[in-house]
Amino acid sequence: MALSAAQGANNASGSVTTWGQGGNMAQVNIAISDQSTTVAPAAVFLKAVAGGGFNTGTAPAGTPYDPTWHEITYIWTVKTGPAMSFERAPFLNMPPEWKAAGLYYGPEVAIVFDQPGTYDIELYAVDQFGNDGMTTTTVVVANADGRFPGTDTICYSQTDFNGAPAGATQVTSFAALSSAIANKAGGDVRVLFRAGNDFRSAITSQINLTQANIAALGSFGSGAKPIIPLLKQSASPNQCIFGLSQEGNELKVYNLDIRGGWDAVRERGFQGASPIWRDTNSDILFHRCRLSGHNTLSSQARAGDCFFVWSDGEVTDWQNFGLFGFASGGGVKRFAIIGSDIHQNTDARQGKASEQQMSNAHGPLRHEGLDGSMTPSAGDRSHVYFHCYDAFSRGGWSPGGGGTADQPATRVNSNGTLNYWLNADRCTFESGYRVLKITGQDEYLGTLDRPGNKVFDKIVLMGTTESQWLVDCNQGGTTFRNCLGFMANVPMFSAGVDQALFAFNPDDTSDPNNANTPVAAYGCTLVSLLTSANNRNVEVLTPDNVSGIFESGFNNTTFENNIEYMPNQNAPVTPVALDITTPSGVSPRFQGMAESVSAVSKTGNGSNTITISYSELLDPGGNPTSQAYWQARVAAGSTWHFLLSDWNYEYLHADLGELSVSFNATDVTVSRTSGTWANGETLRVKLDQSDNLPTVDTTTAISSINVPIYGPMATTGIAGGWIPVDDIRLTPRKGFPRSSDPQGTPTRGVVEYTP
Repeated sequence: MALSAAQGANNASGSVTTWGQGGNMAQVNIAISDQSTTVAPAAVFLKAVAGGGFNTGTAPAGTPYDPTWHEITYIWTVKTGPAMSFERAPFLNMPPEWKAAGLYYGPEVAIVFDQPGTYDIELYAVDQFGNDGMTTTTVVVANADGRFPGTDTICYSQTDFNGAPAGATQVTSFAALSSAIANKAGGDVRVLFRAGNDFRSAITSQINLTQANIAALGSFGSGAKPIIPLLKQSASPNQCIFGLSQEGNELKVYNLDIRGGWDAVRERGFQGASPIWRDTNSDILFHRCRLSGHNTLSSQARAGDCFFVWSDGEVTDWQNFGLFGFASGGGVKRFAIIGSDIHQNTDARQGKASEQQMSNAHGPLRHEGLDGSMTPSAGDRSHVYFHCYDAFSRGGWSPGGGGTADQPATRVNSNGTLNYWLNADRCTFESGYRVLKITGQDEYLGTLDRPGNKVFDKIVLMGTTESQWLVDCNQGGTTFRNCLGFMANVPMFSAGVDQALFAFNPDDTSDPNNANTPVAAYGCTLVSLLTSANNRNVEVLTPDNVSGIFESGFNNTTFENNIEYMPNQNAPVTPVALDITTPSGVSPRFQGMAESVSAVSKTGNGSNTITISYSELLDPGGNPTSQAYWQARVAAGSTWHFLLSDWNYEYLHADLGELSVSFNATDVTVSRTSGTWANGETLRVKLDQSDNLPTVDTTTAISSINVPIYGPMATTGIAGGWIPVDDIRLTPRKGFPRSSDPQGTPTRGVVEYTP
């Protein structure tokens, strides 16, 4: 199934300078807003600074709105230097044209340079009237062998040292590795693990990097990425596998396969703790890594200027969140996801209401900003960049129908923080009751919806049987352009709720500046193949009646050049002809509704043993079980029983020797091998039924259909497709020829560039 970047274009004339009203030369500059040590791999944050000559609006009084962030299109191109590439490109579920490395959009971007070399970067900026400017900068990235010479590099192998850098310290045990790292206290250290080796049985405690100034962890030699274990999730931050300084240092992790024990398909196994935990200003880069089997990757940062970048990697098979970005305390926090897929296992169970600690609980990403006292921040705090980011959600604790509701594919929670800046280009978000959730309000803190500056450019949003709104936006200062929303014709699990591509509606109206800060959506398309029989009413917006937008509570809105295509409703909406057969490289992954097996709640009694009756232990059909039932489960290999103590979030697992489980004639006895449970302590027990899980409801699957898109454009003047103009591709209209524009205004900042 398919989608093409060709869905975002229509009509242009001549060139950039003749598009719109005819443009003038404008001034734009580049600022390096943050960077890692420029040793490969290196992360650099670049910010466009618009000067004179651009024609933008003004910020409404009392709002943080920055017109140059929203109303100018910025295009960054790596022009010279070693070739840019994404290792994950074949796996990113997005239009093939979007996977081009070295091309970035937006006012502030992050670039990761994998190889040493000299890179020339060009910035081109243009407003809706064709006023444009261009500038360049150069980034020089050094070879890591020069930064970590001789014994500053430690190579750890269980086999051989083929490919190890000359002069590096060579170790063959974890104890020797720990000692060698300790000997580098106060300096820089690079640890390289032998490719093709599995270190899960060898590394049994934290890799202590707290005394290092700059720490780099990667691989050497040929073969698959070395496997590094996660430690078991607990309440202690010392359980992270990579120990960082509490006073700030720099960490680079690359080319590693990092694994915990959580099995998202069967909802069993030990949850790996976050590989990092930081409380201060550590700069952290994960590049070309794979992370799986974990509770949450937490990028928490509580003080000082710092950044976190996940680049060209994969995150999957998590229990809680794929990644939780957390920006608080003083200083500016920058956060980026680049060329990566954060996707739950397509066969994962979908969680269980009120059992979020023991089942697949949340979606791929949640990012939020608070200050150090867990209250909203008024300072310049969070800068976020999503680039070629592919997110798929399958799991959630919220009640919905039969007890599951997939959490958003991406959730941006500013938690009342002012000056929250976000730029996203070329992303795919799939699944979730709200596929993309943008909010200021927090369910625990009750903070305000407050405005910021967020731009989403070229986003594909795919709903599922559970989806209501593809975008739920509660915050002013948010712009969408060139987005495609898609809803397949499948039975709706939560029927009877209106659906929309965009829903702009504040959850909290205490801050009037939020309602007065502009929101915009233009050049966007909603394709809904739902039939009226599936009981969904799709929102439309007057006057053009083809927008798929619901708005309530905002006073400054721009909705133009949007299209809604609904051919299967009783009253079809088909303003343009869409090619619904052309393959394009975007494939829905939703396999159908897959519910979970419930845990049993018990209460601690001051001993090391609890007893559970078979009437409490139900099979997937809701029937009481028996001794024979569980003996059959054990014979089939179901032995990953586990228990959670809600008081201290202590997890105990039978397969790790921490629990024993006896299936008696009339009940089940669960005993811990050491210690006792307190009187009144809340316990949750989940016995392994993974050989007899509830049947997946495949009637709601959307994994075998095509995404309708605009077909390629053979000649100018036909709706859909791209129109090449030299090396510039313009998309000033989407769906209508320019002469048919019902509103007669140029679309703002919709430009596609081919280097």
